[in-house]
Amino acid sequence: MVLTDAISKAGAKIQLFTLATGWLHQETIDMVKTTENKYQISIEKIYPQESDVQAFVDQYGMNGFYDGEEPKKACCGARKRSNHSMKRYWVLMPGLPAKDVNNRHTYGTQF
Repeated sequence: MVLTDAISKAGAKIQLFTLATGWLHQETIDMVKTTENKYQISIEKIYPQESDVQAFVDQYGMNGFYDGEEPKKACCGARKRSNHSMKRYWVLMPGLPAKDVNNRHTYGTQF
């Protein structure tokens, strides 16, 4: 929210977006709505390609990402990285689990 506040105060014309992966926590969905209302903006929701998600589910099952590192990466690929509509954005600032913050340099560029 700090960056959104700075963008708003600066009057910058920056389009915000969120990845609507289908697995967002309710708190995340609520935060998007709260942010839109507070700053009177529209945050674009980018959805994964249905065919990519279906291919993942066919191979690994609906919750297959729990079964190891390979299925977890495949799930991220289907729900996040394969989304070509994100290519028009210059910057993606993902939220990382607290346990991964000190290892963020290992994530690298995914697009």
